[in-house]
Amino acid sequence: ILIGIVVLVVGMTGGSANRVLRVGFGLGLVMLASIELALREHLAGYRSHSSLLAGSVAVALTVPLVLLVPGIAKAVVLVAGAIVFFVVFQVLSGLFRRRSGGLSWRS
Repeated sequence: ILIGIVVLVVGMTGGSANRVLRVGFGLGLVMLASIELALREHLAGYRSHSSLLAGSVAVALTVPLVLLVPGIAKAVVLVAGAIVFFVVFQVLSGLFRRRSGGLSWRS
């Protein structure tokens, strides 16, 4: 996460032609590291991150769907994303309950 933040700050303060690339790469690093941390905490039964992880999976499905399927209706993308979110959320919630000893959430 720290490396991503450093790359992000360098990209935002630098004036070179690669500014957009650095900002995007920094954001990508921060997002991947954050999702990895949330997944580890979730699988350990330490904190429930069901909605964050399910949302990440839904976005990972819908973005390529929009980019690779020309002329796809927005309603189809939204319904597909909502279905994926709901299914993954249910699976991850059940997994957290098993890992945490029956608790549905922890703060």
